[in-house]
Amino acid sequence: DRYMGEQYGQAVRLAREQQASLLETETTTLGLTHAWVSGWLARNWNLPSVLAESLLHHHQPESAAESARQVASVVNVANVVCHEVGLSGVEGVLPTDTPSAYGLGILGLEAGEATSIGPQVLAETAALEKQLSGLGG
Repeated sequence: DRYMGEQYGQAVRLAREQQASLLETETTTLGLTHAWVSGWLARNWNLPSVLAESLLHHHQPESAAESARQVASVVNVANVVCHEVGLSGVEGVLPTDTPSAYGLGILGLEAGEATSIGPQVLAETAALEKQLSGLGG
């Protein structure tokens, strides 16, 4: 957003107008996706390869290196849960609403199990925000 604000804004507008996936419009307008950028940044910041792989493949955990597939699956499911409870995403853009079947399988979860933790995630996020807000003072 900081370095490609106009171009990224175009991808977001297109996703809103067409009710399309942000991944699709990022690819169409930018030639890359936020997943690719996050994986690239993680590698360039010398973060562990399991993190870089997990970020790069968080929408398709089955595409991650074998050593990173479980973490990529956790990130995939967490991404969907966060979108469902309003903790992330781009306003007016369709959220990722279906976890990867591969990710669910590798984690031993059913789709309903993964998404049922939304209220717990919200409660724990609120508690963590409260704790962290006391640290800034």
